[in-house]
Amino acid sequence: MQMSKGVYPVIDLSEGGLSFSTDVGQFLTGEVYNLKLHFKDGEQFSSSAEVVRLSAKSVSLRLSTEVPYRKIVAEQLRLKNSYPNI
Repeated sequence: MQMSKGVYPVIDLSEGGLSFSTDVGQFLTGEVYNLKLHFKDGEQFSSSAEVVRLSAKSVSLRLSTEVPYRKIVAEQLRLKNSYPNI
């Protein structure tokens, strides 16, 4: 995921939000950012998002535009095929 503060690895994704790993000290609950998700198949998704939760090593965002359900399912299938023993 790419946003104004940098590029971050997404650790959880749903239609309405996501979480990513980072040093949470640089984020505050309620802040809004524009972001772009880059998927392995080359597809991109852009949205604005609000910081809704900070935990020890991750930040959770609520997206203003939902990720299409078909994209969520495609990512689940890609991960299942890439990591069949998990």
